[in-house]
Amino acid sequence: MADVFISYSRDDLETVSKIATAVKEAGYDLWWDKDLPPHLSYTEVIQEKIGGAKAVIVVWSAQAAKSEWVRAEADMARNQNKLVQTSIDDGMPPLPFNQIQYALLSDWDGESDHPAWHKVLLSLADLVGKEHVAAPKPAPAPRKEASIPAPPPETATAKSSQLPLIISICSLVLVAGLVGWLILGGDDKVTETAVDTVASAETEDTEAAESTEAADTDASEPAPPAVPLPKSPKSNEFNESAMIEDADGWTNFRAEPTRSSSIIGRIETGEIFYTHRQQGQWWKIRTDDGQIGYMHYSRIALTASRAKSPKVYFPDSGSRIISPGELSSLSKAELRLARNEIFARKGRIFQSADLTAHFSRFDWYRPTSTEVAVNEIEKANARTIQAEEQRR
Repeated sequence: MADVFISYSRDDLETVSKIATAVKEAGYDLWWDKDLPPHLSYTEVIQEKIGGAKAVIVVWSAQAAKSEWVRAEADMARNQNKLVQTSIDDGMPPLPFNQIQYALLSDWDGESDHPAWHKVLLSLADLVGKEHVAAPKPAPAPRKEASIPAPPPETATAKSSQLPLIISICSLVLVAGLVGWLILGGDDKVTETAVDTVASAETEDTEAAESTEAADTDASEPAPPAVPLPKSPKSNEFNESAMIEDADGWTNFRAEPTRSSSIIGRIETGEIFYTHRQQGQWWKIRTDDGQIGYMHYSRIALTASRAKSPKVYFPDSGSRIISPGELSSLSKAELRLARNEIFARKGRIFQSADLTAHFSRFDWYRPTSTEVAVNEIEKANARTIQAEEQRR
């Protein structure tokens, strides 16, 4: 299987070709639909290649955002935790993919040292398991030290010729001092003063040395502060999985634990996030892509146990007619899931990330196509459930 799969719109083929070339030059085995064998089904090959790839690069543009195929492929990659997003026309990825980081390549022209492309390579290295090695920097040219010319021969000769004269002068001074000491009787104060002077000089030298050491220490570059590692969803702070409980099918989460705080994102029905039991009305939560915020506890349903056994609404919807009375106990969000359950059983690829996340929890869900065939009973049941949704 290939290391990397590329999802894109045909309108962006020129730029995508550069991305494909750069991925191969980085040492990765690549597959994109230019390699599609003519005798195989497009849907079957795409599912197989995305499932086998370790990373999926989605190239977003205005045209790609309109493509059901690009959205479906991005959904699959996101659910399998292998999505690497890029944008080539300054636009953000469409909902809900704008909640995930992406690399802006609008000004990229194939350069290996482009900052945004460097981020893509780091993501590929992390997902594929290969070490990304940055291009080596050229070694700096060796610095030439200024040579110190040796003293000319005549200077050394002059100094050596003056040496006997210097010795003679020092001898005369010493003799004169000795004679003076004998005449004055050898004053002890003179000796003590000389000793004190020497001791004082030694002390000053020591302080000067200590002062120099302190200056070197102050001038040295301070150590960088330690960077805390991000907490994983399984830490004590986010040790319980949860889903939202909201009739509208989605719930906002905020930057601070107050209703007046700014909204930083939203979670759809069926989407898993992480939290723990807390005091107060606002609980701290962490999304699957790492965002951290606060949500009102009334919208949170702890689902660690429920996630293992998701609810099936109408397992026999393809063989019997569902009556309106059977729908009265379901919320609007549950009605939406029940209606789409009919199509999920046929292998439909959903554009909505929350539906994909919900049905991916079932062993029987095998997404194959964005268009699926349903029988007349299933059509009737879907209409009945949709009519009930519209009444809510």
